Amino acid sequence: MASLTENRLRGLNDLAERLAEHSNRFRIERYLTPLNRDELEESLRNSTFDASLAVPEPRYESPPRQGLADATALLESIDGSRSFWHRLAAEEMDFTVGMWAFLQRRDAKELERITVSRYGLPSPETVAIARSILDAPEHLDKQYEKSLSSSEAASFLRERLARVNLRDWRVIVEDRMSSRMSVSSANAVVRVRAGLTFTSGEVDRLVVHELGTHVLRAVNGSRQRLRLLSLGLGDYLATEEGLAIWHEEHFGYLRASDLRRYALRVLGVEVSRRVGMAAAAKELSRWAAPEDVAPVVLRAKRGVGDASAAGAHVKDHVYLSGFLAVRERIERDPAVYRYLMAAKCALSQVPALKDLEQQGYLRDPDLLPEDILSTT
Repeated sequence: MASLTENRLRGLNDLAERLAEHSNRFRIERYLTPLNRDELEESLRNSTFDASLAVPEPRYESPPRQGLADATALLESIDGSRSFWHRLAAEEMDFTVGMWAFLQRRDAKELERITVSRYGLPSPETVAIARSILDAPEHLDKQYEKSLSSSEAASFLRERLARVNLRDWRVIVEDRMSSRMSVSSANAVVRVRAGLTFTSGEVDRLVVHELGTHVLRAVNGSRQRLRLLSLGLGDYLATEEGLAIWHEEHFGYLRASDLRRYALRVLGVEVSRRVGMAAAAKELSRWAAPEDVAPVVLRAKRGVGDASAAGAHVKDHVYLSGFLAVRERIERDPAVYRYLMAAKCALSQVPALKDLEQQGYLRDPDLLPEDILSTT
């Protein structure tokens, strides 16, 4: 890998700013989440009993035309042949252009093609492990008496961020989300889905997952001289989510029901590639209750315009796939953990981080999950 000179560093940091600016202005997730999500979830719960029942067509907010135009212009401005980091940035924008183009047509198989190019497909071994997790007898989780509203959970997260002086990060409650909680590192925002109830145990787990992993990796990456390390590029997401689940397990917050949910997402992707929403819900009901099946199907079908179409957004398999890969790597090479927390990077990018370290461009992570979990 070529040496990173000060001039190249300035150019890459300028590129990082432009990537972050596009992400801040145009949040694609907003246009992948159905406006009639609650209606669809209710219908899919019913489909677990009878797949012949009609599922309403998903309705979405129309995406801004400027999103595709801006993404295309940014992609065309990047020479991916200049360096390893330029190539990752070009691949990032190529994926983004593909997603903006998909939003014009909302074809399920087009979505699958685009997301497979980014996230790959679960290996046969991962699918087999997912099935074995779901086929095993269910264990009762520890019961938590206290429950929190979305607003109360958001307040709890703000307090935890303040403990490590991350007061520039915002925690907002938002309705238009497919997940219960998410992190946007480009604009330093944690989003909590409105209208939900969280147990105290779930909030503790999400502190480890969302703040202890997603936020801290972004913060540590932003304190590196190469600002691209705060954004998450290439195949980073499997490592990102895998490390988050590894933290859940490591700190004792990974419940049997959580692992089953991650396994169900793998099969949700596999099934949704073959059939439409109703048939997917019916097939997955073999392993889970209707209230657990419905959101998994909606996540695998996010953005799709035709409820009966085969094809999936395949991202959700990376939770279990990434967890298995991260756990195996840390067990084999514990020293890799320091690199994984120093930036928003993939396991495959660790050699590039080591190269930056040798050139004096990588520092140790400032914050670790223990800091945000500490009660002192």
